[in-house]
Amino acid sequence: MPSMRALMTEDGEARKVTLVLCINRRNILFWWPIPSQGTWRSTALIAAERAKTVWIKAIADKSLNGYRVKVARVDYGVPEWGEHSLNELRVR
Repeated sequence: MPSMRALMTEDGEARKVTLVLCINRRNILFWWPIPSQGTWRSTALIAAERAKTVWIKAIADKSLNGYRVKVARVDYGVPEWGEHSLNELRVR
C-alpha cells in the first residue's frame, strides 16, 4: 500500500530482500537482509551458504562490489541457536 511506504523505511522506499538468520560468537541472533538484486547479492549468498558449515566473517569489499569470505582459523564449535518462535525473531 503506497500510504504505508513511509512507515517501512526512512526514505519511504520498500525493497525486496532475502532475510538470513545469523548468529555471532556471542550467540546473538540477527537478521542479514540480502538484496534481491544488485552486485552484492551473489557474494552475500555465497557467504551465507559457506556459513552453514564453518564460522566465517563476511567482509565488504568495494573494489569487488561484493563480499570476501574469511573462514575462522579456530574451530568455535557448533553455535547454540536455542529455541525461538518466529515472533521472538521478528525484525526490529
